[in-house]
Amino acid sequence: MILIGIFMILFGTSMIAADIPVLLLLFFVGVGLMLLILALCSMLDYPRYFQSLESNGQMNWLLQDYAHATPCLNGNLRFGYSCLYAKGQGKLIPYTDIVRVYQYIHKTNFVEDRRELKYINREGKELSLCRLKVRGKSDADVRMIIGMLYQKNPAIQVGYHK
Repeated sequence: MILIGIFMILFGTSMIAADIPVLLLLFFVGVGLMLLILALCSMLDYPRYFQSLESNGQMNWLLQDYAHATPCLNGNLRFGYSCLYAKGQGKLIPYTDIVRVYQYIHKTNFVEDRRELKYINREGKELSLCRLKVRGKSDADVRMIIGMLYQKNPAIQVGYHK
């Protein structure tokens, strides 16, 4: 996000030499500055999050849980005692927060180009859990992941329903 913000600012300032309307210039520079500010604010949240874990005494427990977690998908997912660690998404997901899990297949012009495992959390948000291999090469992985999630939390609903 930082790179996009810098690009927007540079693109906007490079338009000064060209005969471009001032409003368009201000738009690109403004959007670039907003993206930079958002990226910097989100980077500041991580130290506070780790400090809260250390003050609660949960950091050591999480580190031990992660070390003993069962890896899956070349370590992109790890099944811990009470949490699922999604490396690619940078998430720590308690099993009790997962309400529904399902496989999502995206096609462009009838050709599968993306496959991922999605979940719905307690707040009803649909979030990505991990990316999968396309064209059915990950079917066994999907069955194993969903089976392990169901083992950890039998209340999880499997499949997509609106």
